[in-house]
Amino acid sequence: MSLRGIVKSMLDNLTTATTDVARTNTGCWVLRPAALPAEATMVVTGLGRSGTTMIARVLSELGIFIGASLARRTSEDLDVKKYVKAGDEAGFECFCRLRDAEHPVWGFKNPGFRDHLPLWEKHVRNPRVIFVFRDILAVAQRNHLALNMDLQEALGLAARSYVKALKRLEESQCPALLLSYEKCLADPEFAVARIAEYCGAPLDPERAGAAKAVIKNGDARYFAADA
Repeated sequence: MSLRGIVKSMLDNLTTATTDVARTNTGCWVLRPAALPAEATMVVTGLGRSGTTMIARVLSELGIFIGASLARRTSEDLDVKKYVKAGDEAGFECFCRLRDAEHPVWGFKNPGFRDHLPLWEKHVRNPRVIFVFRDILAVAQRNHLALNMDLQEALGLAARSYVKALKRLEESQCPALLLSYEKCLADPEFAVARIAEYCGAPLDPERAGAAKAVIKNGDARYFAADA
């Protein structure tokens, strides 16, 4: 499917039937849907400061292992971050095999992995991507505040980064759950249910409540310093 085709399909399918008589923009769509195998790896990615931390915490509350060495502030797997940042594809492959031996279903959060999707996904066992989209002005303002970037420059960077990310999604071959950060905030219950369904995570009331509780803007942990 071409980049234009992906965008058109997103626009056509983001309006999803939620009842027999009503249709609602859920901000949630699966690109290349596929049956969930018994063994799989959830890959949470997107632009930096777009809501990937929130979604990673949802996965953790749903009982999905997302890493042994996590950054306290961002819930990012520091082992994965090390391989991605260094461009160490062989090291990443070895890491995945070790993690596969320990967990039939596991996941990791790494925004930078979006640029490696077409090439590195072959090292991930049955990858299932969760890609978070956020309003580009909000992303730009977060970069402005966190990195002291010029706001206009940050806005242009966010726009260009989304175009590049869509190209990587086009080149990828694995399923991808596309989520709107804003829609998750607006309807946490629906977001948790959809994520759990996509990941094959059992959803009892206690677990659903814990997962819903982490869907919020401005989590205090995000603004704290890493230990």
